[in-house]
Amino acid sequence: MKAGLSIWSVHRYLLDGHWTQDDFFAYARELGVETVELLTFFWERGGLTVRETEKGLNRHGLKAGCVSASNDFATEDTSRWHKGLEDIAWAIEAAADLGAPVVRIFAGDLHEGVTFASAQNRIIEGLKQAAELAEKRKIALGIENHGRLAGRAEQVKALIAAVGSSWVGSTFDMGNFILVGEDPLVAYAHLAPHVVHVHAKDFAPFDASEEATVKHHIYRGLDGKSYVGVLPGDGLVSLAALVGAMKRDGYHGGIMVEYEGDEPTSGTQAAFGRIQDAIDRRRAPR
Repeated sequence: MKAGLSIWSVHRYLLDGHWTQDDFFAYARELGVETVELLTFFWERGGLTVRETEKGLNRHGLKAGCVSASNDFATEDTSRWHKGLEDIAWAIEAAADLGAPVVRIFAGDLHEGVTFASAQNRIIEGLKQAAELAEKRKIALGIENHGRLAGRAEQVKALIAAVGSSWVGSTFDMGNFILVGEDPLVAYAHLAPHVVHVHAKDFAPFDASEEATVKHHIYRGLDGKSYVGVLPGDGLVSLAALVGAMKRDGYHGGIMVEYEGDEPTSGTQAAFGRIQDAIDRRRAPR
């Protein structure tokens, strides 16, 4: 088990054009990162090829630990549904070429008039087709508990069971459970046998009356309350307990920092150090 870094931690710099993917690679290497998570979203946005990405990784001495696709299987828009499946197929091929063992995928987004129950069949069909592609290339798919449609552990677990493929598991995002009112430690107990990839981040409650003072994004939970991104362990995530449980259960994959707080560069650096320290110091419970 080793700490890694998702490019999403510094997404603001890429979205505003100040950084390229190669700038991210250089930054990651400066921090002592060895493994990174990449997003097809930035490849498409920047017109990047997998070959260019491979050259960049090699140039900076980095490895790809995960490729993240962009898909929404909850949508009623058929073209968008198929585009998501095509993006997963692209991510799977890229992961195979780059040596990444996992592709992160999603169930879908919350739309007006759409519920988890009403979208479930469309989601499962998309996941099943994606699983067939993943099995051919021997790449694991990790469904992230992302957003408010399918963000709870029992929902992710139900999707994994419905697909019934050994190549489909969980991208366990510590922080996202907070936004749907679930204790990440309790969620882990439900998903532990299925975890193939981990995101390390944390959220803390925030007084909505002070929103004007916040520089970064404010997240809304299902409870209607406001949350902000903080360093792992500074919010509602029981970081030491989670890392200990993962060691106990023999999880050997990456724990990718996906920092969502203020000051992306210094915050990400502090978050990466904290995760690496938690991995190095926390012993598995007997």
